[in-house]
Amino acid sequence: MRSHRLYVFAVVVSISLSAVFITKTSRSKIIAQSPAATLAVLNKTSAFQVVKAERVHDKFTVALKNNYGHRITAFVITVGKEFRITEDFICSEVSNEVGIKSQEIFQRTYSIPSPQRFETSLDVTLQTVVLDDNTGDGDPILFEELRDTRLGQAIQIRRSLRLLNKYIDGASGDYSSRLKDDLEKALDAPETETLTELRELRPLGIINRKGQNSLNDSFKEGLAAGRNDVLRKLNAAEQSPGGTETLLKLKAHLQKLLERF
Repeated sequence: MRSHRLYVFAVVVSISLSAVFITKTSRSKIIAQSPAATLAVLNKTSAFQVVKAERVHDKFTVALKNNYGHRITAFVITVGKEFRITEDFICSEVSNEVGIKSQEIFQRTYSIPSPQRFETSLDVTLQTVVLDDNTGDGDPILFEELRDTRLGQAIQIRRSLRLLNKYIDGASGDYSSRLKDDLEKALDAPETETLTELRELRPLGIINRKGQNSLNDSFKEGLAAGRNDVLRKLNAAEQSPGGTETLLKLKAHLQKLLERF
């Protein structure tokens, strides 16, 4: 009789332990398969409010509310220590109302870079914003880098407008091949010429921050982005008939962009 009781007790203990093990295993799987719990957002701005932040598998979604009195025309988010996401609206939007207006909520989903997709925790930082009066908030270094990038784009637009004006004034019918060649030369101007033009626009601040008489990386990125954007717009214009009228439309568009910088 005693051995029978001991057997029953052993069976009960065995079943209980099995239930505990199954429960713990199940919970650990839920945690491992629930990446939303591993997303941490740090906000370095004072009035760009994080309304929502969630992670699902290899993507994360953020909803941000503009509590400034001005429109936000650009912002920077970093994922981990190295990956950077820049949203700059002045070149991507064609309407007059550019960016995120005051009290508006902006939401977007981004892919998580491959090195961080399998990490148990994901750190996302809202680093800086640029407002429509060209002031900013948040990380001052990233703010200046974003402004330097924009300045590089602006210089390329100015160069393009000068050349377009020459072709428009000449009213040449067959302009496409010569214009593209001349435009590429203007956009690929040597660094000495770029430095001269840069000092006219901004006497201080854009030269390499290490004290060397050369252009910093952010400005060079802006030059490259501006070059690609202008040539892409010219290629699109070449696909539409219209001659000088097409150039006038391209000129008007570039002037509109330049005013935003």
